[in-house]
Amino acid sequence: MEDFNIRNITLTELPQLEEQIKETANRAFKCPGYDEDIVADLKTKTDPVIKICMNFNGQIIGFGYGYIAQADTLASFLKVEADNIPDPLLAADKQGRIGIIKTIVTDPTCQGRGIGTKLVREIEQGLLQNDATEIIVPAWKAGNRINIKKIMERTGHKPNFTVDGFWKEDCDSGEFQCVDRINKCICSAVFYAKTL
Repeated sequence: MEDFNIRNITLTELPQLEEQIKETANRAFKCPGYDEDIVADLKTKTDPVIKICMNFNGQIIGFGYGYIAQADTLASFLKVEADNIPDPLLAADKQGRIGIIKTIVTDPTCQGRGIGTKLVREIEQGLLQNDATEIIVPAWKAGNRINIKKIMERTGHKPNFTVDGFWKEDCDSGEFQCVDRINKCICSAVFYAKTL
């Protein structure tokens, strides 16, 4: 039996859960400042799909969110030229039907219990209900390690392409302190995709 439950929250509920969400992000990412980025970005989204995972003591042990990207914004989000984007993603982008799962976080003490996988599946269902036909998920890559690779494989997402230095500008400006930084930004983003 699972000792946690996942539920949807709305932007109006976010302020009362914001501190717990930030604390969970800090424990998971160990990147000071990134917790602020997550919450600030989430507040800019229209009708996001937000899921939190709580243990039976009411503590947030995981969360994630996704949203439908506005039409013709995928190249800008990916920081690539449109001709580098695969045709199915481009077509969905033109129709405003790209779902982006922006963040998946599981408290390090609770990893390996299927929380991240369940969060992805539930966010996908919410994005499908909001008319997404394609899902794209950025995954943090440092060296040979991809932070959510196993979750992406379990949920049927395939690596589509990599953008070297995806977080470089934010990392170099000190917007967050990357634990993998060694005098310069060394991280990339692997973009996983899935057709719904």
